[in-house]
Amino acid sequence: MTIKFLIQSSSEIAPIYIRLIEGKPIDIKAKTKYSISPSNFYKGQIKFNRVSGSAALKELIQEENKELESLQENLDDLKKTIIHRFNNRKENEVINTHWLKEIL
Repeated sequence: MTIKFLIQSSSEIAPIYIRLIEGKPIDIKAKTKYSISPSNFYKGQIKFNRVSGSAALKELIQEENKELESLQENLDDLKKTIIHRFNNRKENEVINTHWLKEIL
C-alpha cells in the first residue's frame, strides 16, 4: 500500500490531497481539510523554511515552521489512521473514494 500527499494547484494556498494506492484495483484520491503554499510543498513532503536574516525575520520564519510542523503532524496522523482503517477493514468493505472521504 502506498499513501501519498499531493497538491494540484499553483495558487497562493493549495488544498492537500491524499492518494491511496493498493495494486491496480485500488487507486483513490480525496481532498483533505488541509492546505499549504506550494512553495512549502515538494514531491509530497512539507518543505520547511530556512531560518536566516535579522532577528525579527528569524522569529517570523520560526513561527511559520511551527505551523508547518503542526501540519506535518496532522498529515502523519491522517496517514496512520488510513493505514489502520485499511488493515482492519471488514472482509466485504469496499475501498473507494467514498470510503476515503468518510475517514477524512
